[in-house]
Amino acid sequence: MQAKRAIFTIVAAAISLAVLTSYWRSAADSGKAPAEGDLAAPAPMDAPFVTMIDPAKGPKDAKITIVEFGDHACPYCKSSQDAVDRLLAARPDAVRFVWKSAPSPLHPGSDIAAEAALCAGRQGRFWEYHAKLFDGASAFDQASMAILASGLDLDSKRFNECLVQGLTRPLVERTVTEARALGMTSIPTLFIDGVRYEGALSYEQLLEATGL
Repeated sequence: MQAKRAIFTIVAAAISLAVLTSYWRSAADSGKAPAEGDLAAPAPMDAPFVTMIDPAKGPKDAKITIVEFGDHACPYCKSSQDAVDRLLAARPDAVRFVWKSAPSPLHPGSDIAAEAALCAGRQGRFWEYHAKLFDGASAFDQASMAILASGLDLDSKRFNECLVQGLTRPLVERTVTEARALGMTSIPTLFIDGVRYEGALSYEQLLEATGL
């Protein structure tokens, strides 16, 4: 009797897992995000959660980790990136930098730019495209993003399909939700080893904040 009960429990668990797997696959394949009204408020967070899909550069065992939430149409984010790049060049052994896209509604098209950068990242060229957005983007629409991509060694068809189909949109939405959970009210917002800094930091301020 106990053996039959154990077998029944295992079978029931397997069926439940299959149903859940099928549900999440269907949701992912639909390519549609839930309506905003269907989203529960994210649970509050004190510090960002870095995953392997977040664009990052620098050694994984670096002494200092800097996580920045920003968008590519924000001039203060550009200033912040310049300072971070300078620090990475000066101390490549000691700093790891993680970028999280948090496109602002005040910057039309910044969400498209965020998706485009991650589309370039699918071909291993996130950082090159990220830099081009800050240095050479004159408009933030799909056509402009495609033109910007043509200056890199990318598979244009693959890039354009990624952007038009919104394949990286869920990744951008994930970091926007994370920003909401962190209670962010401005960009850029940096976390240096978990300590929050709002607004762009100069190179000298980065040195002070990191203790380098």
